[in-house]
This record gives sequence, structure tokens and C-alpha cells, in this order.
Amino acid sequence: MIEVLSNPKKFFENLDSFGMKVPLLVIFVMAIPSAVIQYEVLKAIKPLLPPEMSQLGDVLPLIGIFSIIPTYIIMLILFLIISGVIHLISGAFGGEGEFRKTATVVGYGLIPYAIVSYIQMAISIYSLSQAGEFASIQEFIAYMTDWNRIASSAIISAAGIVWSIAIWSHGIAIVRKIEFRKALISSAIPALLYLAYTIYTLYSLPNVGSMGGI
Repeated sequence: MIEVLSNPKKFFENLDSFGMKVPLLVIFVMAIPSAVIQYEVLKAIKPLLPPEMSQLGDVLPLIGIFSIIPTYIIMLILFLIISGVIHLISGAFGGEGEFRKTATVVGYGLIPYAIVSYIQMAISIYSLSQAGEFASIQEFIAYMTDWNRIASSAIISAAGIVWSIAIWSHGIAIVRKIEFRKALISSAIPALLYLAYTIYTLYSLPNVGSMGGI
């Protein structure tokens, strides 16, 4: 497994097992940090709720735990979309082979992003532990949407996606039997579009925080 991160070309040249097992496992592993972060955020919000919403406060942490299910489904859909786009673009470049192989490559290529997810989870948990007590939900939102925090998250996400593109490019070149340059283009287009969407979403968060103070 380490080889796919350090020498993806050799890894995919020697890979003889293709299927959805690895992608599904990687996606599940990626869904865990998101659920943990949501749990920690909702737990921090709980004491800030007004007395009349105390019962809701008891439920909030549970919502964070069970969010792993919809998060997994959303990530699975994104995985299928990315795999489909890469398969179509590489096909336009003359790529051959089954969608199953493309999906396997994409699944392995998500491992760096899974690593990034756990780094972001650790940073979020540490950040919340050092934040102290908040006076209001608006103050909490302002803290979580601080621009420096958002920018750091965007940079870490970008690093993970660039690493994933490198893995996908080598894998797609091999399983689709096309030039590396064409495989790179096939892999980069959906990945950069997703990165742009991620950065846009993160960039929008400070605006949400400012609305909370109205």
C-alpha cells in the first residue's frame, strides 16, 4: 500500500486485482474524520444553546456521530462522478479498458486525500481544545471561520488533491493504455474542478460567520 504513494507507476504495473473493495474502504476511512469533526463542533455548540433548546443540545452530538452515513454516501457519489469523468476524458484520448479499472485507480488515488482528512481532523480537534469557552454561537462561528484557519485548510486540501492527481495520472496511463500527458489531463480536470469547489466553499464560510453576528 505504501508503494502506491511513493511509486504509483510501479504499483499499478504490478496490480492484478481490480474492483470496488479498495475504493469503498478508502471512502469509508475518509468519512470518519468528517463525522468526528461534526461531533466535536456540535458538542462545542451544545452549551451555547438557550435553555429552551436544551433538549436539542442532548441530540446534537449524536447527529455528528450518525453523520458518517450521509457523508459516506456523498463521498461515494463524488467518487463515482470523478471516476466517470476521468474514464470519459481518457476515453476521448483513445483510452481502453473497463470502468472497473478506472474506478480502482481513482480509489487508490484517494488515499492521500484520506491522509489529509485525518490531518485536518487533528488540527480541528486541537484548535477546539485550545479555544476555551465561547460567549455565544456567533462568537463560535467567527472563531471557526477565521480566514487564517480557512486558508490553512484550503492549502492542505490542495496538497492532498495534487498528490492524488499524481497517483491517478500514473494509474490511468497504465490501465487505459494512453500517454502519461493525456492521463494527467484526464485526472487533473475533475480534480481541479473539485479543488475549486472546495476552495469556494471554504472561502464562503467567513461570510456565513459575519451573517451570524447580524
